[in-house]
Amino acid sequence: MTNSVLTATTARACVLVPRYTYAVTQHIAPYAGLAYEHEFEGKVSGKVYDMSIKGADLGGSTGILEVGVSTTPIASVSAIKLDVGVQGFFGERKGATGSINLSYEY
Repeated sequence: MTNSVLTATTARACVLVPRYTYAVTQHIAPYAGLAYEHEFEGKVSGKVYDMSIKGADLGGSTGILEVGVSTTPIASVSAIKLDVGVQGFFGERKGATGSINLSYEY
């Protein structure tokens, strides 16, 4: 039995994400990107213990700055890739996030 329910979520957004990558060597490629996101309509509402909670309006514009590096950490195994990056958000959303992604392509 749950005492909280998310009753409605709607969202419409447009995101433009250009990214520039430069291969320093065959195994190292730093990248940078600047994105623009606009949330046209984003509303959330819900209930907790049968009481309605105030809905949030998530609409607005956010800029996103991204930097990172993609590598092939083992030169003899080009199928293994490591990507490390950070993103900073400014505008309607504020904050930062980081990521580490290890992949094997076959």
